Amino acid sequence: MAITKLIADSITSGAIANTPAFSVKQSSAQTGIANNTQTIVTFDTEEFDTDNAFASNKFTVPSGKAGKYFFCATLIFLSSADWEGGSMGIYKNGTILDVGHGRNFYYNSWKIATVADLAVSDYIELKCYQNSGGSLNLGSGRDNVNFQGYKLV
Repeated sequence: MAITKLIADSITSGAIANTPAFSVKQSSAQTGIANNTQTIVTFDTEEFDTDNAFASNKFTVPSGKAGKYFFCATLIFLSSADWEGGSMGIYKNGTILDVGHGRNFYYNSWKIATVADLAVSDYIELKCYQNSGGSLNLGSGRDNVNFQGYKLV
């Protein structure tokens, strides 16, 4: 009984938590994703951000919060026709950390997940790339374009 109370009290007080943590999404489509160009994915809706560490479309590790983090994202390009393909990547301090490749088949969503060892002030952002031959738009809404992350305990 004492162990159960200790665990419950620790969770309630925040002593055991995967924080910092954030979840963001696009509530309106990001337009004009240029052909053959790495583009930062923008987010206009914050679902939660426990440490106010997500700003200007990137997560920055707060003071005292270095460690291993888990990140995942989903995106969808809006296109009514098949096109050759593209990628989405999770970037650390402007350098590719992990990339996922895909081929568009009429609105299929792409997903990516990775673990990163981060120091204070390191930042993480999501970029996308497409080679349809013209500009495309990203979908909108929680199920179409989202980005989450949290510190692993």
